[in-house]
Amino acid sequence: MGLIPQRKRPHAEKQKPLDRLANSFPDRLTNRFTNEPAIKPLTHSPRRRLQLPSQPLSIILCILALLAVAHLIAVMRTTPVQDQLNTPSCANYLLRLDYTKIVTLQAGQQLAAVQLINNVVGGQPATLIQVDENDTQQKVDAYIYRCTMQHGIPELSLLFKQQGLIQGSVEVTTAHTLSIGQLDTTLKPDAGAMLLVPQQQNIYREYAWQNATFQQVIFPGIYPVVSRSEATAMQDEANDGQMVPWNDPLATAEQMAQDLFHWQNSKINGTVQDNNGVDAHVLIERKDTRLQVQVSLSRLIQHDSHGLWFVTGAQTPGISLDQTQFSSVLTSPLKLQGSITSTNDPISITLFDHTLSPLHIREGDQIHANNDGTFKGNVIYDNGSLFPNQTCLLLLQTTPAADSKDVGYLYLTNLFLH
Repeated sequence: MGLIPQRKRPHAEKQKPLDRLANSFPDRLTNRFTNEPAIKPLTHSPRRRLQLPSQPLSIILCILALLAVAHLIAVMRTTPVQDQLNTPSCANYLLRLDYTKIVTLQAGQQLAAVQLINNVVGGQPATLIQVDENDTQQKVDAYIYRCTMQHGIPELSLLFKQQGLIQGSVEVTTAHTLSIGQLDTTLKPDAGAMLLVPQQQNIYREYAWQNATFQQVIFPGIYPVVSRSEATAMQDEANDGQMVPWNDPLATAEQMAQDLFHWQNSKINGTVQDNNGVDAHVLIERKDTRLQVQVSLSRLIQHDSHGLWFVTGAQTPGISLDQTQFSSVLTSPLKLQGSITSTNDPISITLFDHTLSPLHIREGDQIHANNDGTFKGNVIYDNGSLFPNQTCLLLLQTTPAADSKDVGYLYLTNLFLH
């Protein structure tokens, strides 16, 4: 349906130049015998006037045009999505990949979970794969694969692998790190009664993407737990209504003094120095000695008024420790060096495992400072029953006698031990 076509006119005979001239000057070119014009002027049929469609037809055409435009818009909006799915890319490749062909499953194993973790690997396309084993130990394997485009073709590369995690767990933390947990098989059967939280029966290692690789990183909290996964579990329990003593910075600092420093509750005097709602500082003092410890605390997991407080540091002025090597995993003998203001009293050394239980030190549990205040010593601890690569605590302190005028010193920090 459209415009009414015009009738075709018969093709006119092609005019010669003389004919065109005759048409222009008919009165001057005549036949000399008849006195009539030699050539008659050309005549043209009148043009047929274009007929426009009627009004109903125009309305129908407008409707059809609008429908065509709407269809075109719909096609333009859906086509890019379809094209994106069909275009080779790492994102599409990771979504469509059959991971059972990437990870070789042994008898009794099954693919438990596949998770895109681009935010863990610095924004690069990557997946976390968890494989469970149906046995009494409930072992877990963890793999991380990254995808890169090589000459327009997606290719996988293995970035991380841990296998045989007994009662293992794999999770991505809110800090965009990877937390790997497994049962601490070195704990005694009755150790559960001494744990602050049930999660302490597990070893948790946290890994962050640094310098193009996954590196084990230390959680900033040192009390009441030493891993992010344990702290998150405690926060969840508190949010569910469970009463815990760590919702107040002063109570948390005083409880730490009892659990780690073995101070009697009646001899602890604590004062909140500052608190901005997220970070706080508490000064705790042992009444029978001149020992004042500055305790730093933070709401590491939840930053609102319901967040729990975790100790991030505790020390007195006048003592320092070289922690240059503390970012890597250390082993026995543990080499320590630092400085202290007073050299009158020996420095006692205490190591705590991830459950905050003291480790047995076979040699070097005391260090004597030099006359210039520097100290250096080797600490040999029993690592035969220590689960490897776990977060531990190191406590250095001097405790003057009750009637002494000497000032006491204390330093508490965390480190990796093998």
